[in-house]
Amino acid sequence: MKLRAIIIGLIITLSLFIFASNGFSDWSVSPASINFGDVPIGTSKTVTLTITNTNAPGGANISTIEFYPSISQVKATLVGALPIYPGESRVVAVTFTPTTRGNYSGELVIVTNDPTKPSTSITFTGTSNYTSALSVSPTSINFGDVPVGTSKYTYLTIKNNGTSNAQNIRISSSNSEITLDTTAISTLTPGESRTIRVTFTPTARGNYVGEILILYESPTTPAITVPFIGTSSYGTGIDVSPTSIDFGTVPVGLSKDDVLRVGNNGNSNLNVTITTTTGMPFTVSKSSFTLRPGQVETLIVNFSPTEKGFYVGALTVVSDDINTPKVVVSLIGNTEAEFGLTFFPTIMNFGYVQLNTSYERMLRLYNVSSNIVNVSMSIQNIRGSAFSFPSSVITSFSMIPGEMRQIPVKFTPTAIFNYSGFLYITTNTGTARISLLGTGSETGTVGLEPQNPPPSSGGGGGGGCSISGTREASAFGNAILMFLPVIAIALRKLYRKIR
Repeated sequence: MKLRAIIIGLIITLSLFIFASNGFSDWSVSPASINFGDVPIGTSKTVTLTITNTNAPGGANISTIEFYPSISQVKATLVGALPIYPGESRVVAVTFTPTTRGNYSGELVIVTNDPTKPSTSITFTGTSNYTSALSVSPTSINFGDVPVGTSKYTYLTIKNNGTSNAQNIRISSSNSEITLDTTAISTLTPGESRTIRVTFTPTARGNYVGEILILYESPTTPAITVPFIGTSSYGTGIDVSPTSIDFGTVPVGLSKDDVLRVGNNGNSNLNVTITTTTGMPFTVSKSSFTLRPGQVETLIVNFSPTEKGFYVGALTVVSDDINTPKVVVSLIGNTEAEFGLTFFPTIMNFGYVQLNTSYERMLRLYNVSSNIVNVSMSIQNIRGSAFSFPSSVITSFSMIPGEMRQIPVKFTPTAIFNYSGFLYITTNTGTARISLLGTGSETGTVGLEPQNPPPSSGGGGGGGCSISGTREASAFGNAILMFLPVIAIALRKLYRKIR
């Protein structure tokens, strides 16, 4: 027994270590540090970071990100939407806007909801040794979400704050999807300002990050930069909705459906192929079809877990849309929580009981969870009507962690007959079913169990128990439960869970 307890302890420790190491997402940030260089007062410079969820499919996603810069002159903005699923990356635009001359340093702390790696720090440095004669407003641009093939524009104002003319002004964009109307600007006199239009026209789905560069003839001032970000999450051809499906909690052995709509907003037919992640309990009602212009196909996506766990998969829609050939829909599902009670016995066999005599057996319930469990009990007579709770028994109650209760169950036969039924234990995490057996007898023997349980017919009454939301208790485990305290019961449950 002592050796068994040592083995159980080692297995629990090893399993908890493995769970803590592999149960959640691993993520990385690149680069590990930032040097903004020399940036004029009143202007901005942006450097991009990449956050990558490196865990294999099936791990947890990163659904929360917070940024904590150590100085107000640095701002971080996530480009794109959360969550970040295994294998995916997101770009973070980090902008430095100095307000006074001098050297700047600090760190950007990125915090996620990953308990194994809740945060990481990126050091940054920068300086501002000069002041530009030109200023721009705004100092950064966020276009938001713009459909492929359409445009969105905003305005940028440039002002000469110096005491002499700013000549030979040249404005350009680092990204071809951002176009500039610069015909109105070449020279600015002191105090003069001009406004230009900046247009974002995405040609494909994705995230866009870049800078607008402003140059002019000044021996001490390099380019002024205006960072911009934008995204395009949908196109003018294929249209998939929603882009993520969360099935919530589904018990093992059951299933749940959701709806996915795939439409064609273009002017020509689209050939569509759909696949789901291999090895995951997700399926789709159609794997291939053709969409005419304006047509919408409604698909049924199913989640049918056969084992307990947290599932993260993907549904991939591939078409011949030249702008958006592939759309990935995230799929998430989970099974129910562990059944919080252990009980003994798992079969209540009253044996031979004299007619018109009542005999009671005791059912023991143990709360081996760390939560309060709400319990409701009921009896279903299958063959005959001889099983019941005594009138004084309360059948709905709550059990605190570690609590043990004894519930009497009564058998009162009125005929020479093999009786059977079920006792149901229902909690907020599942339902357990215990078989009830007994035989009416003319003899004076009370509660004597036969060598073999009496056969049952007419439906139900078989030996054993079935549990929705937990594993069945073994005969060996039942013997342990009779003699060990609640702590031993909890260890046994953990041992069986990880076995």
